[in-house]
Amino acid sequence: MEEILGEAQVRTLLRSAGEDGLPVDILTTLHTEFGQDSDEAMGEFYFAPNDNEESQVQYFTSVITLSEEVNKEHLPELYEAISKLNFYLPVGSFAIDEEDSSLAYKHVVPIRVDCSQEELLQQVDILIAHALSISEEYIAILLHVSEGKATVQDIIDLFV
Repeated sequence: MEEILGEAQVRTLLRSAGEDGLPVDILTTLHTEFGQDSDEAMGEFYFAPNDNEESQVQYFTSVITLSEEVNKEHLPELYEAISKLNFYLPVGSFAIDEEDSSLAYKHVVPIRVDCSQEELLQQVDILIAHALSISEEYIAILLHVSEGKATVQDIIDLFV
């Protein structure tokens, strides 16, 4: 996957489990010129730890960080906008990390553990593309809400 993204001129870094205390391998990507305003976003893709050895699924996780710190002055509006947007999303959700005020999209999907390597790569490719597509579609309006340049109504107007 790192190779495919590299060919698409996306900067990648594969961080290994154990490195910096990471519990799993994480593929980190940097996407420049992301969305209609050419913002920057960081992707993190990994299989979530699963202590249940008898589980028939593994959980593939996509986290796209859209902003490392949003404007705290407009947090109430941004929380409401995210709530409205999440209602209309087919899968995944946007959220704000209260510790560092980062804005991200997260998508977790179960994948059978017994699928072939080829099937796994196909599924992961689709899931990464989906997470990036959803994030790219809404990054501009969410950042505009966080800056006071758009309203919750602007989010609702996208869907009704």
